[in-house]
Amino acid sequence: MKAAIIAGGKGTRLQHQYTVPKPLVPVAGKPVLQYQLELLSRFQITEVVLLLGHGSEQIMDFCGDGSRWGLHIEYSIEPEPLGTAGAVRYAAEHFSDDFLVMHADMAINMDLRRFIRYHRNNKAEATLAVHPAEFPSENDLLDCDGNGRITAFYPQPHRNGNWYRNLAAASVYILSPAIVQGIPEGPQDFMQDVFPALYHKHTLFAYNTVEYIREMPTPARVEQVARDMESGRFSLASYEHQQKAIFFDRDGVLNLDPGFVKHPDELLLYPFTAEAVRLANQSVYASVVVTNQSGIARNMYTEQDLRQIHNKLEWLLGQEGARLDAIYYCPHHPDLTPEGGDPQFRQVCDCRKPKPGMLLKAARAFCIDLRESWMIGDTHRDIEAAKAAGVTPVGVRTGHSLSDTDEKPDFFFDNVLDAVDFIVNNPCEELFIEIYRQYLQHRNERGDRPFIIAMGGNSGSGKSTVAASLRKKFNDIEETALTIHLDHWIKPAHLRHANENVFSRFRLDDLDEDMEALLQGEIISIPKYDMQSRAHKGHILYGLGASRIVIVEGVPALASAVCNAHAHLKIFCDVPEELYRQRFFARYIWKGLDEQIIQQLFEERKNDERPFIDPLRANADIIFTLNAENHDRFRRNS
Repeated sequence: MKAAIIAGGKGTRLQHQYTVPKPLVPVAGKPVLQYQLELLSRFQITEVVLLLGHGSEQIMDFCGDGSRWGLHIEYSIEPEPLGTAGAVRYAAEHFSDDFLVMHADMAINMDLRRFIRYHRNNKAEATLAVHPAEFPSENDLLDCDGNGRITAFYPQPHRNGNWYRNLAAASVYILSPAIVQGIPEGPQDFMQDVFPALYHKHTLFAYNTVEYIREMPTPARVEQVARDMESGRFSLASYEHQQKAIFFDRDGVLNLDPGFVKHPDELLLYPFTAEAVRLANQSVYASVVVTNQSGIARNMYTEQDLRQIHNKLEWLLGQEGARLDAIYYCPHHPDLTPEGGDPQFRQVCDCRKPKPGMLLKAARAFCIDLRESWMIGDTHRDIEAAKAAGVTPVGVRTGHSLSDTDEKPDFFFDNVLDAVDFIVNNPCEELFIEIYRQYLQHRNERGDRPFIIAMGGNSGSGKSTVAASLRKKFNDIEETALTIHLDHWIKPAHLRHANENVFSRFRLDDLDEDMEALLQGEIISIPKYDMQSRAHKGHILYGLGASRIVIVEGVPALASAVCNAHAHLKIFCDVPEELYRQRFFARYIWKGLDEQIIQQLFEERKNDERPFIDPLRANADIIFTLNAENHDRFRRNS
């Protein structure tokens, strides 16, 4: 397959800073065009035609015959500005078979072999690489059916009041000669003129990809791409490497959950949703929604209605610079024998959560490494689907807030923004590196005994989150870690008395006795404490087994005589008072208490917890503040 690179634009927004044509603008030490030539060479696409106009002499001098990249380069120089499609039409004599088209001012790293295979498998006459636009209202958009065939184009300007799917061409195409022959002579633009005129008569497909395809129209964007190249993000973004994803449930996570969202007017985003998705977009994670939509099977709304709802979701996010890479939905009924409804959707499927089908489908489409991915949800179905797919489950206290299950995930946040912030910023990495260093030293000296970490601090300081993160990091490198949650030694609410302090709310004598037995190798059975009901629900077993690391986390961890005596490392999780207050209120609202009672409890905790727990920081080896800026987060106690 040949390749055409459109390199004739003037780059007016870059002219004041660069004296070279756009394709020769340096990015991380090399002209952007060189990255494309190297990409073509890597995939053995050796016949290249450069479509030139402005600055053609400089580009020809730089590229020569292409031999230094193992390429053979020919040139087509337009006599006047012809636009993207007009330049291709002018060079038609160079292409007798399907060929690849790229824009020379783009930073591109993608698996071209996979792209070409998709085009051929669909027997397409044109295939467009597509992705969501950062601001869809400022871009030409398109739509496609479930098989990827393009069904509509929406060139700018967009009509006010319409909800459009956020899907834009990424300026990388594969075209057949039939498409080229359909381009009128003279100035023509692919998205404004050609594709909207041809998709009715020709088979045009969309190739949705999360790979690295970025325009660089401004100096600021050039600098951003350079940072991505220097950090390694650019080189790892191709499907030659597995990608990471954050999977989002929809209702109760991104938007309020009224039971069923049946019409676009009923879709109301949380005020923090766009920021959460935008934060994910700025990271290495793809953003994918997986949502059960049995309202279709119940005849409450149609698939076309759902498309409009999702168009609104994407459009609203896009207005704030946030984008979803894909939305997967299951239309099937949870009950195989309901009365009424649409019989075509009453079937056993693998897509309805808690089954993992939607996550697995996304993994195939976007080359996602599920072990390196996360799922944020508010019901047991989300958590179980994540576990079934091998994805790390994360709960949030919005929507159903996991009230439909007694099994809470290791990671549990107030909302989706807090969850995404934790995932993408990886705040425990520096702490883990220090702990791992001490663990290796311990293993060299006393390899037969587990490494014990005692982690204490006030309630709401992030102990359970930090402990879960450390456990995951150890398990990821195949070092088995066990977490002991000291909340299970809290007295049930009905056994507490007025004027208790934090220590009397815990069964500290039982804790020391149980921990001593556990560390001597016994399996212990203790009452399981449910945070929401503040009562015991069944029992939980703890045993060391093959664990090489034991993390004991809880408010009194640094007050327990046994924990202090056996711990090889002691960590105090700190929390600023205002953040402590925010988390306290969020936690008790989740438990169902009204704000007046919560305020009363908060004042009590200020008097009966912090004065007792704060002094324990003196016992710690490390002080860790989960939500601090990087330079203040981790410090050794002096």
